[in-house]
Amino acid sequence: MEAIRISMAGFPTRKPFKEFINRFKIFAPDEVTKSNDDIKTSKMLLEKANLKGYQIGKTKVFLRAGQIGRCRYESRKREVATLRIQKDGRMFVKRKAFKNLAFSAIKIQNGMRGMAARNEYRYKRRETTAVILQTQCRQYLAQHRYRTLKKATITTQSFWRARLARKELKHLRLKAKDTDTLQAAKSKLEKEVEELTWRLQVEKRIRAGLEETKNQENAKWQSVFKEMQEQSEQTKELLHKEVEAAKKELEEARADKEASSKEIVDKLTTENENLK
Repeated sequence: MEAIRISMAGFPTRKPFKEFINRFKIFAPDEVTKSNDDIKTSKMLLEKANLKGYQIGKTKVFLRAGQIGRCRYESRKREVATLRIQKDGRMFVKRKAFKNLAFSAIKIQNGMRGMAARNEYRYKRRETTAVILQTQCRQYLAQHRYRTLKKATITTQSFWRARLARKELKHLRLKAKDTDTLQAAKSKLEKEVEELTWRLQVEKRIRAGLEETKNQENAKWQSVFKEMQEQSEQTKELLHKEVEAAKKELEEARADKEASSKEIVDKLTTENENLK
């Protein structure tokens, strides 16, 4: 009968405490977890929802028409806000984790690439060093082999040439024993001596002729030089005479000018005296 009376009084919505708390605990989740009294918890949730005119029974909460919709609207609004906050928070956490992971991956990649580049640089450096050492070693071995071969070749050539020279010396000694060869060589030498003496005489004659022509040319040039000196002295005397004549003419011209100027001055003085 009490329920009918309350329903008649305008409380059509009735919710048990457990159901109401589970449905609208979003208004104060911390307080719901702390409290064990369903009545106090329900009152607190209703106050958080800003509802008035409700009734609290022994096992249920009685709400007026429209209040449950308002509670649902506020609950939905808070759920949406909570979901958005959770979404943004999860997005922030995931983005931060992704950025940290990407930064770590990039750092690891940079480290690995740097390590690979350093290893490659060390390998190339060792390879170039090995190539340089190999080239120098091969060059040294080739030079040593060349020097040894050259020394052996020169020694062999010297021995062979000495052997040939000894053979030729023996052959020449055998030829020298032959008198005919000696006479032929003697006659040949005599002819060469005669030819050389004839050439010396010819050269002496040529030199004598050249000296005579040279002396003649020197005498000729000396005579020409003397004539030029005489001509220069004559020209100097003529120039001296011309200079003296010019000086005399200048002195005579000066004397004439002075005489004419004196005559003019005398005339002017006489005219002045006559005018006075």
